[in-house]
Amino acid sequence: MFFKRLRKIGTGPERGTARRNEATPDIAVTTSENIILKSGNYTVEGYFYGKGRLVVTFEPDTDKKPGTELRPGWGSTILRKNKVSHICVKPAESDWYQGAELAEIFSHLRHKISEHSRVITYGASMGGFAALAYGDALGAHEVYAFDPQSTLHRPDVPWEKRFIKALPLDFTGPFGSAIGNFSTAEQVYIFLDWHTRDDRMHAERLRFDSVEYINIPYMGHGAAYAASASGVMNHIVNGVMFGGLDKGKIYRDLHHGRRKVDRYAAEMKKRVAGRALFEKILDTSLR
Repeated sequence: MFFKRLRKIGTGPERGTARRNEATPDIAVTTSENIILKSGNYTVEGYFYGKGRLVVTFEPDTDKKPGTELRPGWGSTILRKNKVSHICVKPAESDWYQGAELAEIFSHLRHKISEHSRVITYGASMGGFAALAYGDALGAHEVYAFDPQSTLHRPDVPWEKRFIKALPLDFTGPFGSAIGNFSTAEQVYIFLDWHTRDDRMHAERLRFDSVEYINIPYMGHGAAYAASASGVMNHIVNGVMFGGLDKGKIYRDLHHGRRKVDRYAAEMKKRVAGRALFEKILDTSLR
């Protein structure tokens, strides 16, 4: 077996809830079945509250400090708060989830995953790529991916030069490309700034009947950050947790909320630079 179990699966109250005994009042107790598995580069942490929706989250490429494997998983805080079953995948080093041991962990959890009525994969950038690339392996019904790459296999995407750390990695394995790996999903949402050339080119390679693009314009490679800063992430997270993504609310709130996002202001100022009338209009609209 590739991995070691850090915490035995067990059922117990979430932190902050009371244990019932003779000294406690008659109050509700929230329980979850928790598991932590570690293998090679990955720590996989699961919280299970029932057999309804299960969200599998993949974190983006971020600088990680040694020994922080037990940091909160991507999206785990709000998923735990809402008692939504989830599994968080946390790499010690950013490797675009290419380690063979991750598939072994998912295989070990196959029975646990299959108990749930809906499986949703969720991630941003490197994590968005993984949410797509592991979609079929996890039996995903829905995928939510921010700024995903289609692959970083150099011969397939020679124009992609942004992710220096990924250059030495081997993307020829079974999860080295997202293309063809999310065919089980009934609905795939890809969030991106359609004006960011490289993200658009990846998105175009990911066209499929189930794919729907949601444009978060003039934000660059940072759709998840922009969604949070503009106030629309709550609509997206509600879709992840409960289904029924409300695209109308996203576009409505984004239209006004994006003015609060620093990178939107910077991008728009760059576009109107030297055009006095447009500079004045933009300055007024950003106040």
